[in-house]
Amino acid sequence: MVAEIGSLVRGILHWLATTGLRIAVIAAVAGVTWYAIHSWLHRLVMRVPFDTEERRERAGTLARSAQTVLTVVLVAAAALSILTALDVPVGPLLASAGLTGLAVAVGSQALVKDFVAGVFILAEGQLAIGDQVRAATVSGTVERITLRTVWLRDESGQVHVVPNSAIVVMSNLSRQWSRAVLRLTFVRDQDLAEVRRALEVMAERVGQEEGLFGEFMEPPMVVGPVDLAGATVSYELTVKVKPNQLHTAERRLRLAALHVLQETELRLA
Repeated sequence: MVAEIGSLVRGILHWLATTGLRIAVIAAVAGVTWYAIHSWLHRLVMRVPFDTEERRERAGTLARSAQTVLTVVLVAAAALSILTALDVPVGPLLASAGLTGLAVAVGSQALVKDFVAGVFILAEGQLAIGDQVRAATVSGTVERITLRTVWLRDESGQVHVVPNSAIVVMSNLSRQWSRAVLRLTFVRDQDLAEVRRALEVMAERVGQEEGLFGEFMEPPMVVGPVDLAGATVSYELTVKVKPNQLHTAERRLRLAALHVLQETELRLA
């Protein structure tokens, strides 16, 4: 009995000194490699002097995606090395994994399209957190960008998760500047000179507010007539505004129009 226990202990010690040690070294190398590359990517994103926060956010998203791919590769390589150290035949496993991978690839074409589209969206800077966009029949503020999806929150508070491959045409309403436009249609039998003067009063009042130095990039302008249809005539009140200020500017234009129309006898069609 004592001899059997001694033999068992010697076997365990021999396994720990050979196979166990190899497994520990493989796990340690994989862990150190993972930590070193993750730390390097993090320091790279933090130390590079990006000129805008948008570029830093894009770089951070790409770095996190690279970290995910790295983790999968390291875990797979370490698992195969450990199986080899345990004298497990990896040939049949690789063959079955190849067949499984082929089946998964065929069934996940949409996922691959999302991933590729996400890489281009981030690399080209098409979107940034906080942008106002229209994409895939929905619109809203960009709250999150990943390699697979874009998260948009609309004006009612609902969040729309849009797959990147579904974004065929995207309209970014807050890149560099936007133009707020208020179209007013009047009955044509009125004094058009008076209509024009009223519109100019609207533009002047809006321009005199503090918004000229806030969301506005240029003084408001009166454009028109832009349309003649039957017994009506249309004018537009436009103003160039800073990114993400489009809806605020539109509300201010409507409010100014309401006040001026209340002071006059002009009739909208």
